[in-house]
Amino acid sequence: MGIALEKAELKDAALILDGQRRSFLPLLERYQDKDTNPCNVKLADIQNKIMNKYFYKILLKGTFVGAIFVHENPDKEHLKLHTLYILPEYQDKGIGGIAIDLVEKIHKDAVEWVLETPHDLKRNHHLYEKKGYRRTGKEEKINDNLTIVYFSKTVIKKTSMPKYLYHYYEASVGPFKSLTDLPLEEAEKILEDIRQEGITYASKRSKDYIVLRRGLEEKVRNLFVAKGGRPSRKTPHSMTLGECSWIKQWYKNPQEIKIPVSAFDPLKISFTYGDIFPAMRYDDGKPYFGKVYTLEEIEQVIQTHGLPQEWNSDGKYGPKRYIEVQVWDNIPIDWD
Repeated sequence: MGIALEKAELKDAALILDGQRRSFLPLLERYQDKDTNPCNVKLADIQNKIMNKYFYKILLKGTFVGAIFVHENPDKEHLKLHTLYILPEYQDKGIGGIAIDLVEKIHKDAVEWVLETPHDLKRNHHLYEKKGYRRTGKEEKINDNLTIVYFSKTVIKKTSMPKYLYHYYEASVGPFKSLTDLPLEEAEKILEDIRQEGITYASKRSKDYIVLRRGLEEKVRNLFVAKGGRPSRKTPHSMTLGECSWIKQWYKNPQEIKIPVSAFDPLKISFTYGDIFPAMRYDDGKPYFGKVYTLEEIEQVIQTHGLPQEWNSDGKYGPKRYIEVQVWDNIPIDWD
């Protein structure tokens, strides 16, 4: 078809702004969204975006037919498709869909794309869904005429399923010791002693940590049972799916144990995408929030979303930094 994207230069700012105003004027008249409509941006704003972000001209056999503006959200792996327009005389020719494909190829390292669009532009919705975007459920009312709906797309990148589960612990305490295994009063006393010492990561835990943890473990257990899980323990042993060596920073004298996934009965292990606390309490709008997965299911989740310890080991993108494994059985001792 002869569609190409070309990085915009400052000299293109007036051309892009004129096309943007022509393309969005009908929507401005329809929605009366004077403060948010792309029709009303200033030339200086277009120039700034060209210099500091990613603005592309859409060309049909060398002729300018539209533009597409992308920016980091908040980094190069997470991008927002902010503005896309095709000049009125070139609409309904499939150019917009090709432009989306091209810009995604340019930014091939992105693992997630987001965009927003008016609630009643069903043709836009159909196009985005055709390109793999899905409604997030988030909506924002601008005025009585306009509600913005949000879409996102996760780029599937082949990620290998880790073959080992890891457990990190304090040498003086020993492995697989859980406060929720203990009577509440005893557990609270131990945690308070840790707080008073003020050295390890556990010293920062809240006063209601144990009560909250027990409640979350019970919730996860019930969800796992509903999926056919057969836990033998009331409370789980916690491990990570794959190595997360940075967790050693939480301990004075850290130790680790790794055990093959194959050593565990699949009906005795459940998974949350993130530590059980953020996975079940921190609603970030992601499809894995509040979910409990089986061994079979978590592999597909990894293929779709990757391993958080790879893309979020420092917590820059939120508190979900690894996949937690809940082991609802005694730890196997003959895994070699």
